[in-house]
Amino acid sequence: MNKKLEEENEKLRESLEKTNQELQKSKYYQVTPKQWLGGGIGILCYVILKAIGGYGWHGGDVIGLILLGFLPGAALAGSVFNND
Repeated sequence: MNKKLEEENEKLRESLEKTNQELQKSKYYQVTPKQWLGGGIGILCYVILKAIGGYGWHGGDVIGLILLGFLPGAALAGSVFNND
């Protein structure tokens, strides 16, 4: 009986350790509120530059908003306002 409980306890510890590792991994890859703000500022800058330049809007601007607006803004905010 005691050996069976020890085996079950060991399985639970392994499961807890695995869950803990997955939680740490997901926290590492999450987008922080400061990165969302930086991405929003990047999108706003993209929209302002498009309006000032008079380039017009087309379907490719959806990709431009993400690649040229949100991602650089989020990366910059993530590096400047590091939450470690």
